[in-house]
Amino acid sequence: LAQGVEVAIQPAVDTVLSPLDSGSWQVEVNNAGSVADTFDLSVIGFFAGVASFSPPSVALNPGQSTLVTLTTDPVAYALPGTVDLIVRAVSQGDPRVRAADAQPVTLLGYEAVRVDWSPLTETVPLPQAVTFLLVLTNTGNLATDFDLDVDLGLVPGRAGATRLVLPAHATAWVPVRLQPVPAGTYALTATATSADAGDTATATLVVLDDPTAVRLALARTLPATRAPIWALAWLALSLATGWVWRRQDPPWRRRPGPG
Repeated sequence: LAQGVEVAIQPAVDTVLSPLDSGSWQVEVNNAGSVADTFDLSVIGFFAGVASFSPPSVALNPGQSTLVTLTTDPVAYALPGTVDLIVRAVSQGDPRVRAADAQPVTLLGYEAVRVDWSPLTETVPLPQAVTFLLVLTNTGNLATDFDLDVDLGLVPGRAGATRLVLPAHATAWVPVRLQPVPAGTYALTATATSADAGDTATATLVVLDDPTAVRLALARTLPATRAPIWALAWLALSLATGWVWRRQDPPWRRRPGPG
């Protein structure tokens, strides 16, 4: 073939990269053929969906070479370990003319966490027990121990856990049960911490003291409770009447007495 291509990642050393960071390399493309050609550049393998070249193709004369910038987006979902960055150049004139190069990339481990409340705000019409859910997500790529500190202020209650071990990217739901408190607005704060990460979130409990709401709630429940009671009473009366009637000797079955 009169066409040929060579491609190499620069510098030719292993790369250490945090999954939270972007990566950047220089890729040298050389036209190893004897005719001018244009080569399309791409990344295959692990980084295929997050990589881009600038420019994505190059036109080169025979023996000419150029450097192209390759960048990758963060891959926060990736677990720690070593993966290959694989680049490829393909001739537009003849797709059989191609070359590839690979370079190991070591992805580091990191700790991260997100804390959320569900619901974020809860309003109740009168003092009553309430349950919130504390949503703890390990957004890091390492299994991590988290200490959970829940500050309920003036609200008596407790969280279902104070320490959690979560795998990478896992989520846990922790119930926070609150006892009745007087009318008012209360702030609830939760903080999750590990050796290298932490997050805090705040929820709000609003307790009203609305007698109207109580009366409306009772009015809604009374018809639903009375109907079954009267129905059962009517059924019981009907059954009792039928039983008594059957126990009596009907007139057509009575035998005439002695004359």
